[in-house]
Amino acid sequence: LDAVYAEGGTAGNADLGYVVVGGKTGTAEYCDDIARPLGYCVPGSWPAHAWYAGYAPFENPEILIVAFVYNGGEGSGIALPVVQETMNAYFQLKANAESDNREIDLPTETTTEEP
Repeated sequence: LDAVYAEGGTAGNADLGYVVVGGKTGTAEYCDDIARPLGYCVPGSWPAHAWYAGYAPFENPEILIVAFVYNGGEGSGIALPVVQETMNAYFQLKANAESDNREIDLPTETTTEEP
């Protein structure tokens, strides 16, 4: 993973500045029932899904986030910023809770409504 985070690596800009982030970018070529009729499935230049799995802090992880972007191209360009923004929100909420000396009550259940 050192090469991923080195200058010029696919996740070289993953760190948030205030916490060291670990993770891995990914790109997965595909040809499915959506891409095929659109003429995207050209051998040698298939469309690609983008993903990034990141965790922080690097030395003692407390959060792991995986972003998968359908037809997103390169993982470092599309999925990595999604994870960064989510981590920023997490650490902001954590800092706010700690500065207020209180816990944040998060929902324990999620509900989805059927259309």
